[in-house]
Amino acid sequence: MSDLLDTRGIVRLAVGDTAGAVADLREAVLVPSAVKHLHLAVAEHAAGEERAARATLARAKAAGIDSQRLTAADRERLDRLVRALSLPKEPQAGSGNE
Repeated sequence: MSDLLDTRGIVRLAVGDTAGAVADLREAVLVPSAVKHLHLAVAEHAAGEERAARATLARAKAAGIDSQRLTAADRERLDRLVRALSLPKEPQAGSGNE
């Protein structure tokens, strides 16, 4: 069920229903994963909840989010969110910058 809520949250976000997206994604992360936390952080940021977005992104990082293992769409979401929150971009695995 949490995967379905995650998917529905992303769809709601895509059509501009940020409140619905945040609600679905907050329920989805009750069965947590790094990607679900990323999705929630993106929705929170879109809803103007910057402090919540930062905290949720920190949870995604603590859960081990790895840009190399993300889909192209999620990599782009992560990059846009990091830029929007003015956070330093972390080096990617294998980039020689570890």
